[in-house]
Amino acid sequence: MPHKGLYPDVVTYNTLIDALCKDNQVQFARELFKEMESKGLKPNVVTYDSLNHGLCQNALIDEAIHMFNDMKNSAVLPSIFTYTILMDGLCEVGRLEEAVSIFSFLVAKGLPLDVHTYTLMIKGFCKKGLLTDANELVKKMEDDGCPLYLQYNY
Repeated sequence: MPHKGLYPDVVTYNTLIDALCKDNQVQFARELFKEMESKGLKPNVVTYDSLNHGLCQNALIDEAIHMFNDMKNSAVLPSIFTYTILMDGLCEVGRLEEAVSIFSFLVAKGLPLDVHTYTLMIKGFCKKGLLTDANELVKKMEDDGCPLYLQYNY
């Protein structure tokens, strides 16, 4: 791009980082992230979410948590999706207690939870054999008015 007089912006970097992460090329995504910062471009929530999702998908949860903390220290506000990525990653590596802690934080803050957030926590409880806890969360999900399934209009 620079040879053609075009210079990547945050959206360009986000697109490339997301694509690399989806292709399990997290190391290249990390390098692009560093390049982006070195060029004076400030990563946004999409940048961090894409990289964190890639890290979590590759069981690099401690690095994802570190990236999450860097995100907050850089004054980039996490979205509900940001928290969901971390909870999913934590559940996948068997760190249910930490995922529950984040989930409880979201509930205490009154943030709107969606079917995906509930489902991944229910799955986390089931993976640990905590079926009573999973069932209680299904009931909470219903009580909170979150549908048990997504409706599609054709």
